[in-house]
Amino acid sequence: MDKKLTWVEVVLLIACFAATFAVIGMAFAHFTHEVDKDKVGDAATWVGAIFAAAAFCGTIYLATKESRDSLKEKSDTAIVLAAGMIERIGAAKRAVKAVDSWIVDAILDIEEHPDPDQFAQANLRPFAEKVHYALLQCPEFTVDELKGIIILPNHCAAHLAATAQRIRVIRDDAKRLSDGMADASLKAMAYLSASRGNLATCIISFGVAERECRIAIADLNADLLSRDAKKADVG
Repeated sequence: MDKKLTWVEVVLLIACFAATFAVIGMAFAHFTHEVDKDKVGDAATWVGAIFAAAAFCGTIYLATKESRDSLKEKSDTAIVLAAGMIERIGAAKRAVKAVDSWIVDAILDIEEHPDPDQFAQANLRPFAEKVHYALLQCPEFTVDELKGIIILPNHCAAHLAATAQRIRVIRDDAKRLSDGMADASLKAMAYLSASRGNLATCIISFGVAERECRIAIADLNADLLSRDAKKADVG
């Protein structure tokens, strides 16, 4: 589909044609000696200055318009991506919350058991495998998706990128854990405590990202409703 010219572009084209004809007319008058050469020169100077200023203003407008168009395109892309990511963000947040509740229970079990080392040695490996598997199923987000939502407020993309790294650390640490080692309870408590801190940050980050995606989608819906209302009024 051919792109239509804006009114500013039309005015600039008309101005260019007018300036061209004016310069040609003055040049013709100058060489045919039909008018005072000094007056022609002054008029040419004024015409050139006026249309140079007009061209300068038009150039600024077109440059800012291009910037606005680019921003709108990025915003539209971010909204489309947000609509496709929001369910996965919610699923990831629920998975992280579930693992966090397991860790809270595990900490209490170790602290309340009469022989923490024995309990940790017997249960650390299956627990670690459970955490590793659960986080392995946690939805992830591609680099292209994160790049596409950079424009969303409150560093939405950065929150998701950092969260992915924290989940990877918790998951990898869980994979390395094994039973039958000395001071198993201390090892377990160190892992569980560190993981809780990371999980708490993940939950906050997922919450921020989920909120910004919902706001973006709500803005899109409001814009669509506004357009439909305008069309109905016109009709």
